[in-house]
Amino acid sequence: MKLELIKFVEEAMEFISTDSYELDSAKNDIEMLLQYLLKDEDYFLNVISRVKSPGSVKEKILKYDLYKKYTSPKELISGISDLIGVRACLGV
Repeated sequence: MKLELIKFVEEAMEFISTDSYELDSAKNDIEMLLQYLLKDEDYFLNVISRVKSPGSVKEKILKYDLYKKYTSPKELISGISDLIGVRACLGV
């Protein structure tokens, strides 16, 4: 079981590393859309975004036993809701 877990985690981290351009591009698209939608609002300050690092994904897989929930690393990556994080900062 340990070898399967190690292989699963390594494949998930490789998948994120390989697709980092696509993930970063999606993050930028979401950020630009939020900036466009909120640009005329008085309370809007800026948008902060990030893509979860392979190491952080590894921690999440192990902490929440995600390797038991998903059948493949690709399915896992598709199921992580906070792989890309975006936050609009608003002023008061």
